[in-house]
Amino acid sequence: MPGRQEMPSTLEWSPEEAQRTWTKAHDAAVQEYGEALVEAIKRENRRETAKARR
Repeated sequence: MPGRQEMPSTLEWSPEEAQRTWTKAHDAAVQEYGEALVEAIKRENRRETAKARR
């Protein structure tokens, strides 16, 4: 799935340059490693972030 559609809500308020950078990095990671692995990494990051906020 294209990075623009997967962009975290926090980046929606960021400057356009930051959004482009994130989209390019996301799309490159999907191309290199596959969608399933990228999704697993994002889930783990969300879990660790939630744990750190406790």
